[in-house]
Amino acid sequence: MSPGGPDRGNLDAILTTAAHDRERLDSQALGAFSLTLLGVASVVGAGVFVVTGDAAAHYAGPAVLVSFILAGIVAG
Repeated sequence: MSPGGPDRGNLDAILTTAAHDRERLDSQALGAFSLTLLGVASVVGAGVFVVTGDAAAHYAGPAVLVSFILAGIVAG
């Protein structure tokens, strides 16, 4: 049995990895501008899915699948 106990090697590896990850996180952290844009993009992206689902439920029904296929063909 080692002087530090049986799991001391694993603990040292974990602490070394945590220190390395903390340095990397500090150097690559998102700033206020990036976080603001991320929030705006998520709201707009969610809005696109809500509008599409609402249109499918109230107006088009299964024909939305056909319109998505046609849009994919046109985009391709």
